[in-house]
Amino acid sequence: MRVLWLALFLVVAACDSASPITLPGETTIDGVTFRVDRTQLQRGDTLELALVNESGSDLFMGVFGCAIVERQSGDTWETRDTDNEGACILIGIPVGSGETYEEPYQLDVAPGTVRLVHRFSSDRGGDSEIRSPAIRVLD
Repeated sequence: MRVLWLALFLVVAACDSASPITLPGETTIDGVTFRVDRTQLQRGDTLELALVNESGSDLFMGVFGCAIVERQSGDTWETRDTDNEGACILIGIPVGSGETYEEPYQLDVAPGTVRLVHRFSSDRGGDSEIRSPAIRVLD
């Protein structure tokens, strides 16, 4: 009987590990995942951000400090100058296929629901944007 339970557990575990798991703190578009380590924090706290490249091509991006903060306003998202006052250092960072780039990001904006918009380009040509999941900022 123990062998049967062990076999059943292993089958379920094997099937489960084959399916992609999307965490509440990540969004994926065309093989590129933008991950935040949490979706609720205090104003001024630091998030750990990651861009995971499983797109099959090389990506080029700037530092996460260049991300644009969008704020939820009813059913829409808007960009406000007061949420985007930080300086941006224009450094090109290559993220090869199968690689992950990680960096801390201090989110010091007024309380509310926001998301981060990050731009990148591909060696196949063209610029893209990816948005983080919604992040609730508490006072």
